[in-house]
Amino acid sequence: MKEPEIFQTQIDRKVNFVHNAAIYCKYYGPTSRRGALIGVQRRGDTGEKISYYPYSSDLDLYENFEQRARNFADKIGWGGNLIGSMACNGAVFLILDFKGIPRNETK
Repeated sequence: MKEPEIFQTQIDRKVNFVHNAAIYCKYYGPTSRRGALIGVQRRGDTGEKISYYPYSSDLDLYENFEQRARNFADKIGWGGNLIGSMACNGAVFLILDFKGIPRNETK
């Protein structure tokens, strides 16, 4: 069944996709020298290093990913709502209603 056009128009207005506006999170287990970490990185051809955040045992894995992705988005100046999903070896988050400009892109 085909979706009504009005529904598709609302989606088009709400989702403002920007090239490379994705955040990838990965869990790194504890070692003998440090506790568990969540690695967060902007996906794409940016060459940016991974930012590491401590794993919070008060939250489940997905909530850790979501919180750290939000921290990372704030750190690089990206605003907007996050939508995410678990992916192999981590989670991927996209920015909805994008309100920031990635550092290496021009206006």
